[in-house]
Amino acid sequence: MKMKSLLTYLYSTHPSQLTYIISISNLNSTSMKTLQYILVFFVVCSIQTSAQFTMSVGPYIMPKYGINISERPYITTNPNQYPYTFMTAPTENDASFDIDFGLSGRIHLKDLKLSAIFDGGYSSTSSILKYVDDTDDEYTFITRVNYVNIASMYNSGWFLIGVNFGIPISGTTKNLSETTEIEARPEDMRTKIEFRLGGIIPIMKHSTGSMNVVFLGNFMFTGLYGDNLYDNSKYSIIQHDNLTNPRVWTFSLGVNYLFTILDR
Repeated sequence: MKMKSLLTYLYSTHPSQLTYIISISNLNSTSMKTLQYILVFFVVCSIQTSAQFTMSVGPYIMPKYGINISERPYITTNPNQYPYTFMTAPTENDASFDIDFGLSGRIHLKDLKLSAIFDGGYSSTSSILKYVDDTDDEYTFITRVNYVNIASMYNSGWFLIGVNFGIPISGTTKNLSETTEIEARPEDMRTKIEFRLGGIIPIMKHSTGSMNVVFLGNFMFTGLYGDNLYDNSKYSIIQHDNLTNPRVWTFSLGVNYLFTILDR
């Protein structure tokens, strides 16, 4: 819904609360436009007696496949060996698999047919880098970082758009042969920021709640490793910089079950 039509609806139901917002609607300043949207949000949230809305909460589980879109790093079995061998494994060999789970909350405004969805839970993101001549899994490395994630999304119809933040709590880099494993401290990792785009489709509804299929594209802006990578000598196995720091784009397909806790 465009800002003008949203303001028109709110003004028809709450004129006194919209007077100031409309007074700045003709300003072209980016900051004023941003303020306008913020004020509309708080006005919508303040409507208590006349608005019809539902609140629901419940668990979700989201399996996901990911691909590292960053350039591949150099790899060497001996720090003094030159030149380094460049990792040129095909992209399809780098697909990773993880599972996210947690709780979802939803606030649905019936009159506007809009919803805000909030997710919070446990999330993992991994990247697989394979040495081009690896035949025994000695030089196929999996980096997996685990997060506490918090996401907020806008929902209209089936459409979802939002952002996700992940606070790192642990991480490892190990090879498939399990002869090498490096534990990372949370401070060695970087906070994850993802843009989300996808949809939500109800597959079962009844008076107590609904089960929904959720699909999401998650586009990571930040890399897995932190800025102080070279301060930790244990990362000499795989040398990363800003270009090769893994940025993993993922596709999630899962379900949630939202129990209705308030309907008015």
